[in-house]
Amino acid sequence: MSITSKIDTEKDLTIFTAKGNSSFEEFMAVAKSFYAGEPTRNVLWNIDQTSVWDLSGEDILNLSQYAPRINKSKFGAKTAFVAPDDLSSALSKLFVRLGQSKKLKIDIKIFKSEAEALVWIKAD
Repeated sequence: MSITSKIDTEKDLTIFTAKGNSSFEEFMAVAKSFYAGEPTRNVLWNIDQTSVWDLSGEDILNLSQYAPRINKSKFGAKTAFVAPDDLSSALSKLFVRLGQSKKLKIDIKIFKSEAEALVWIKAD
């Protein structure tokens, strides 16, 4: 799997695009690196070109448990997941619910397309 990133400074947005088979280790490494620096306020994770079959429930739990340690999240921050298929959407929903139980400061939503996600991120 590879995860690429693109920054849109005007929207204070980083878009991560995952391709190939999913790897917990790579998702975690990218998240840690992103939040160790100066993260953008908004984040979009596009997982529509990756297979999430290799991610276990435990992997999702571990990713969501890292979320409360994200101290640099800014007030009003938004994170969008683009997960067009049922499995990707279900795993994204699990991540969101686990994150909500940790009382994250960010608003997280799941979308079927990147265009829909960008409309939501741009809205104030």
